[in-house]
Amino acid sequence: MRQSWLTVNLLSSLMLLGPGCMLMHGDPLGHHFPHTDHPPTRTATRELQTDDLTIILEAPPLVEAQQSSLLVTVKDSNTGQPFPAARVTIAIARDENDSESQELEATETAQTGVYEVKHAFEERGRYILTASISAPERLDSTVTVSLNQTVVHQTSLGTNRLAKPILMILSALGMALMMGLMVI
Repeated sequence: MRQSWLTVNLLSSLMLLGPGCMLMHGDPLGHHFPHTDHPPTRTATRELQTDDLTIILEAPPLVEAQQSSLLVTVKDSNTGQPFPAARVTIAIARDENDSESQELEATETAQTGVYEVKHAFEERGRYILTASISAPERLDSTVTVSLNQTVVHQTSLGTNRLAKPILMILSALGMALMMGLMVI
């Protein structure tokens, strides 16, 4: 009897400690997202309005090694109409000191005034995306808008939605079993 009690107590403790510790740190699969580095769950958007232009830079949730579409919408501020034939680039740099940026030329999509860069981020981490818009015949200077977005590991999005409730149930069962054995 003592051996079975010891075995059950040990198993219930392991059930409590394993998932319980992971739940205390906020991610049941053990992925680490520091306080300011939570995985993005929606599109990041930054809008800038000048006397001449309204610019919207959009970055979807970014996943390591998956191609993403970065969009820049450019409109005439006075009329609200799309701004065609602009030169649009997006500079991509890691959010670190002395990080070199990679500048990519955007192409205008089938929708006038919407420009796109397709890019696969090789490493996870925080990135600064800076869109530059120029049209020498219509603008006096280049206009820029920036935003920050985090690139996450592929399993960081979606898979933990099912794992967390299962681990919580296992933790609760382990705790109930351990408490029941303590009463006996």
